[in-house]
Amino acid sequence: MTPQLFTAGGATLDCIVAADGALALAQIGGNAIHSAVGATLMGARAGIVARVPQGWPVHQLIGTPLDATGIRIEPAALPDPEWFFHRPDGSRVDRLHASLREADAFGIRGASVSPAAAKAWECHLRARPDRPGYAAFRAAHPVLPEHVPPIWWSARGLHVAPGVTAAQLALARAARQRGLIVTLDPGFTARSLSPDQLEALLGACHVFLPSEAELQALRPGLSPASALASLARPDGPVLLAKLGAAGALLLDPRDGLPQPLPALPVSAIDPTGAGDAFAGGVLAGLVAGEPVARAAARGLVAGACAVEAMGALAPLALPPEQIAARRARIEQLITRSLP
Repeated sequence: MTPQLFTAGGATLDCIVAADGALALAQIGGNAIHSAVGATLMGARAGIVARVPQGWPVHQLIGTPLDATGIRIEPAALPDPEWFFHRPDGSRVDRLHASLREADAFGIRGASVSPAAAKAWECHLRARPDRPGYAAFRAAHPVLPEHVPPIWWSARGLHVAPGVTAAQLALARAARQRGLIVTLDPGFTARSLSPDQLEALLGACHVFLPSEAELQALRPGLSPASALASLARPDGPVLLAKLGAAGALLLDPRDGLPQPLPALPVSAIDPTGAGDAFAGGVLAGLVAGEPVARAAARGLVAGACAVEAMGALAPLALPPEQIAARRARIEQLITRSLP
């Protein structure tokens, strides 16, 4: 069955160390996976388009609702997993890479380690030169329109997750030409976008989804509201900034002022990919025909669900009634917050 929407971007191999020392090792993750999970939580049939090196644990997707037939396995050197170290305050350290063999030799194994051991492992990784990770593979193997299964172009929506800018632009334009709803997250490329590249990305999508840090990279020194206002174009996309525990900020250029949208209070165990899950939830709402504020409500629920368990796929086990209750709650909060 053709998915209702699909996500295109990265599929990484993650090793997650929670603030209390809990471990989730060698878990498939990445922005394409997290956003597809977010869309699935919000009721959409979601497919994934990604390119991964041979040996990546794609089998972890078997038995999930996610359609992985758009994932291409490439003959390439296997990168080391990326390590994520989460802090009690919700911050994290990432972009550190090491093999599981090296971690095991250091005593990092099993379901958990002591916070002291986790700190020692983090310090060890930070003290030595970093190893090549997925970023080098992604740069050499961008996801392009020709990697999309042809029948998937009949879907209703595409989320373009962070990746190589030229590839993001090609995907977004190909989808718009075919009448799909396009959401786009600039991600890590926000720091290096030229003004022309930024304008091209804004013109290629229906909803632009930067994080607060990415807004700062795009518009240094401005508040999130001022940064969004500076990006608004009369004929441009809806702007929806991800603010983490503070919720989101919505600016529809046709409606006027930025509108704050509250977050659901949850206990964050693994915040990795929460912004990507938010983006997938937003697209699920748009594909279902909802106005953007209600679509954003789905995104907020998806993001909240994404942080409560370890690993990208864990939220798929949440009871449907729990998700429905959260949707009802956030829609009440958003209705109150809108003028």
